[in-house]
Amino acid sequence: MIFSALSRIQLPVISLFFVALLAGCNVTQTRTGTTTPVTSVGQGSQGGSLSSTRERAPKEMNLSSVVKRSAASVVKKSKAEKLNKSLLLYVDRLRNSTRDPIDTENATNQLHKQLEKSGQFQLIPLSRTLFYQQSLEYHQAEAVVNPSSAIRLGKQTGADLILYGQIVKKGTGFQLVTTMLDLHSGELLFTDRQTFKN
Repeated sequence: MIFSALSRIQLPVISLFFVALLAGCNVTQTRTGTTTPVTSVGQGSQGGSLSSTRERAPKEMNLSSVVKRSAASVVKKSKAEKLNKSLLLYVDRLRNSTRDPIDTENATNQLHKQLEKSGQFQLIPLSRTLFYQQSLEYHQAEAVVNPSSAIRLGKQTGADLILYGQIVKKGTGFQLVTTMLDLHSGELLFTDRQTFKN
């Protein structure tokens, strides 16, 4: 009985069914008795290319030029404030206050290196800053830096100054905002803003 039922189905229809099954596609039966392979969203087509329906991840921003501008401005403002070169500076990890993909770790590392090259500061080494960032809960918990938390963090590192900042949306572009605090007096020394486009 099964054999007689199968004999009524055309051989090409059976072949299409098995090809679709092996390709990992869903198969739908139409009223005419033919089979139509349906590719799932995001799966590759038979040619091996990605489906056009898959969303592409947004391109990550390249912050090299804006970080260099920010570091140069921080150095200039520090000289204007007559900050002693022997002061120890802790560079906190930059925050991403946007919904765009931004590699804040790399941006922070670049900022640290630019400030170190300037010779204007004695900086806490990156290896130690990573330890502080991982061990202190506030860094991960707060989307925006709270100055009192920054002061508490800076004092635990033994630094004299702390530079913290964030990347925010500004009109159709973005802005890298950094703030320098004196950890002994709690005084906000200056804030620097650098606007950029993606």
